[in-house]
Amino acid sequence: MKRFKWPLLLLVIGALGVACKNKGEALPPTEVQDTPAALSAERLQDSIQKLSDELAEERYFDIRFNEDSRYFFHENGIDDPEEFVRQQLMATNVTKDENHPLISYRPRRNAKFQINKIKLLNHRWVICDFSDGLDWGELLIKMTLNDDKTLSFDVLDQTLYVSEQKP
Repeated sequence: MKRFKWPLLLLVIGALGVACKNKGEALPPTEVQDTPAALSAERLQDSIQKLSDELAEERYFDIRFNEDSRYFFHENGIDDPEEFVRQQLMATNVTKDENHPLISYRPRRNAKFQINKIKLLNHRWVICDFSDGLDWGELLIKMTLNDDKTLSFDVLDQTLYVSEQKP
C-alpha cells in the first residue's frame, strides 16, 4: 500500500505545479466573458435592473404609492380609495339607453359603451378604458369628493379607437 502512495503523491504535485504555472496566464477576456454562466448571470442582472426601473416608473402615477392622495381619502373616511372610485364609476355603466353619461361617443352598433378598467392616479384624476365590444377608447376624468361622500366626475378628455371591423 505504501508503494502506491508515492506515485499518487507525485502525480498530485505535478498537477498542482502545472496548475500553478497556468494560473499566471489569464484567459483572454472573450473566453471568460463568453462562458454561458457569465452571460447568463450578466443577462439576469440586466433583466433585474430593467424590471426594477420599469416598476419604479409604473409606481410613479399610482395612488398606492402616493401618500398625499391616500391621506386625503383617509381623512375623509375612505379606507379603500380604488374600490370606492371603481364602484362609483362602474355605476355609471347602468343606464336606460345606449348613451353613457361620461362617454360622448356613440356606438356604431346595437351595443353600449361600458367602462371596463380604471386606473386611479391620485385623489383628483382617474383614467378609464371603455368599449362596446367593437370600438374602444379611454377617458381622463377629474373627480371631486362631495360632502355626502359621492363623487362628481368631469371628463377632461377622451379618445376613441375605431375598429376596422364593420359592425
